[in-house]
Amino acid sequence: MNRYQGVLARIAQALEETRAVFARFTPGAVETEYKAGQDPVTEADRAVDAVLKRVLLQPEEGWLSEESVDDLIRLERRHVWVVDPPSNTSSTRDRRSLSMSATTWRKAWPRRRSPL
Repeated sequence: MNRYQGVLARIAQALEETRAVFARFTPGAVETEYKAGQDPVTEADRAVDAVLKRVLLQPEEGWLSEESVDDLIRLERRHVWVVDPPSNTSSTRDRRSLSMSATTWRKAWPRRRSPL
């Protein structure tokens, strides 16, 4: 299996597990909190983010997600997952619709060595 087949397999697994996470939540009864800036985030958002991170992220990769604390080690990684879990929290809360974005970004240049 080449690297891209492995990435696609992880994406397929993440989608299946995400579907199972959403099945646990009752539309209209999902707990909602507000982040800084008054952006809503639901317990479903956080649960999905945790599943995506667990399934998609490999030790040599970085992670950037709206629902996770930013780990700047990602800046040193050649491959970085950029994830936006359910992007319409009010619709997700009421289960009217669902959209999610995930991509992996690969640096095309070699890592620079620090002069220090």
